[in-house]
Amino acid sequence: VTNKTFVVSITNDSAYEGDEDVTVTLSGASGTTISGTNPVTLTITEDDASPVGTVVSVNFGSDKKSMAAGDTAGVISKSNWNNAAGTSGSLANVNDGSGTATTVDVNWDATTAGQFGTYYAGTTTTGDENMFRGWLYIKDFWGTTTASNLVTVSEIPFAQYDVYLYVQQDSVNRGGSFTVAGQTDYGKATTLFTGTGPYTLGGGADWASATAGNYIKFSGLTNSSFVISSTSLNVQTPLNGMQIVELAPSPGTVQFADSSYSAEESGSSVTVTVSRVGGSAD
Repeated sequence: VTNKTFVVSITNDSAYEGDEDVTVTLSGASGTTISGTNPVTLTITEDDASPVGTVVSVNFGSDKKSMAAGDTAGVISKSNWNNAAGTSGSLANVNDGSGTATTVDVNWDATTAGQFGTYYAGTTTTGDENMFRGWLYIKDFWGTTTASNLVTVSEIPFAQYDVYLYVQQDSVNRGGSFTVAGQTDYGKATTLFTGTGPYTLGGGADWASATAGNYIKFSGLTNSSFVISSTSLNVQTPLNGMQIVELAPSPGTVQFADSSYSAEESGSSVTVTVSRVGGSAD
């Protein structure tokens, strides 16, 4: 058997385009026949970050450490975090990362589990530290009482969005389960967050297999409202902050509307239709 190889060059640009497929077809064989899978598909996997739109950020436990408008924090680094003080309360028309009011409303109630204070020694130096400095408890300090329906978010105007929950305390393996819009993930805190990080994605299908991290992520949500609930498995399950990140519309793909076209030789032109599949209508 003789193998022949050829190289398909790939351009590494910085534009987000999603995964792209290239179809490779063998044709015009001379002195032999073509067999096996033909054509084949080469998938170029996207490695650039998905573009985001509006971002809403909420700092829970802000009476322990509030965030100034200019403080930036989060995996999606943004300023203008909304301070949510106390074990219960509500914020209407919270601001986005530019300081502009949105339609989003946030209600929280952790009165059954209580709230705990700061664990940083000395003065915090970054907005990230400020966000992690206070939290709501889903399960109380003694691990006996759980606030199951902790946070309700409503009037979300985004067609599709991701939710980031920040879960960090002063000791490893503090945490439990979080459910958002039917998705469940397990937050298992890592060691103390200082400076600007790093941010580490955690989570897993269950507590035993969950990876420790300081945030978990719920992807591709479309609900106009959701509840953050928990059946916490561990003592001192904290929730430091939340980001709701609008996903920018997908550009979709373009393709020929038909597999072949024909025209009379005597004709002056032929119309070839290219269709857009998926993505935004804009």
